[in-house]
Amino acid sequence: MMSTINRHFDVIVIGAGILGCASADYLSAQGQKVLLLDRLQPASATTSQAAALLGRARGDATALDMVDETWRAIERLQTDLKEDLDLRACGSLHAGVSANAIAKLHALAEETSVRRRNVHYLDTHDLRKRLPWLQAPQDAVTVFVPEDGYIDPYRLASAYLRQARRRGATLQLDTEATEILTDSQGASGVRSADGATYHSRQIVVTGGPWSALLLRPLGLAPAMAPVRSQYWISAPDARIQPDTPVLVLPDANAYARPEVGGLLFGLRDRQRVHCSPEQLPEDIHRFSFDQDSDGVASLEDGYEDLQRWLPLLDELRIAAYVSGVSSYTPDGRFLIGALSLPGLWLASGCCGGGVGASGGFGRLIAELISGVTPFTNAELYAPTRFNTQETDPFDPVFRLRCALAREGKVSG
Repeated sequence: MMSTINRHFDVIVIGAGILGCASADYLSAQGQKVLLLDRLQPASATTSQAAALLGRARGDATALDMVDETWRAIERLQTDLKEDLDLRACGSLHAGVSANAIAKLHALAEETSVRRRNVHYLDTHDLRKRLPWLQAPQDAVTVFVPEDGYIDPYRLASAYLRQARRRGATLQLDTEATEILTDSQGASGVRSADGATYHSRQIVVTGGPWSALLLRPLGLAPAMAPVRSQYWISAPDARIQPDTPVLVLPDANAYARPEVGGLLFGLRDRQRVHCSPEQLPEDIHRFSFDQDSDGVASLEDGYEDLQRWLPLLDELRIAAYVSGVSSYTPDGRFLIGALSLPGLWLASGCCGGGVGASGGFGRLIAELISGVTPFTNAELYAPTRFNTQETDPFDPVFRLRCALAREGKVSG
């Protein structure tokens, strides 16, 4: 335990998942004296369950800004730490046949081109060369973006953390933040379960789905809810090559990527599975949702639509099923910015895209705290953009709204 005299910080970050580690990295780069608290080990909770796609092929310019920053962060971290983070820059392939899907593909191709990145429309011949096991209709539109990929989420979180500590950030593990302290000026510190007090006028909550429990005593309800994010991993198959691009299929509401010789794939969750933050245990790996706990109903719902594109699914053996917890908002956008209590900030509501946007999260929260002009449109992610009368993560009606946002998401 640190001495009482050393418990004063410029910024306290609560939660050492990938968003907390990224926030500590960017804040410490500004010269801030940062304390990062977590009750467990870094990146051991929801971060460890992520599919970790790094997709820059997006029609949303602000979301693309966020992911672009993560790619820059990876390059910076690899240079500064002199370490290969095993970034899999395999590209992404997007295919669709419906009018809605084709419109989305044209939008992402246009936005990618505006950023002066490579983007290619593939004909049937090129598509079969890249993915011979993909069965696309003759009238499908297919877009390939070479500068996309995925990464191990733990390795990236660890790199953010090590860089922050090199700059002087303090990591305090086995320390559960149980109370955010306030006075007449606003946030003033954090009290932990062992009774220790840590002082700061700037506190960033990056606790993911547990954040609602910490904020509730202050009368604050973050506009997000714990919603299931899930994927399946097949046994190794020689047809799935390590350089296989990330595959995104809007019409099947599915995505896939290689994983340890097999195929990792995720489906839209029509079961709309969610839970109250009160149901989450300290160790997320001991948790399973009450509804469709083995994912069988969800797989049956989406299998036929995906199998039309991937007939090889019938031949693959499922080796693993991962049911994770993501914090989803009703509009599918992140929560990054100031809460109503002065000095209290939120960086959460990852909507299943926290790893890919982690650099953007870290940079944006650091810029907002320091008062500099944000690098992207921060208003879109303001935690206060929702009607507080309709925001309650403990209310099943509100949680269903968040689960519906998950149902409409394709990329992970």
